[in-house]
Amino acid sequence: MFTTVICNNTIRSFLFCAYINEKITHFTEVCFD
Repeated sequence: MFTTVICNNTIRSFLFCAYINEKITHFTEVCFD
């Protein structure tokens, strides 16, 4: 998923990933990979 790319770097990116996942899917575990 595209969110995996967003989640690879900073805390800001992580928070953005969590936001996107909350809005689009329930797969928030993607943010922790």
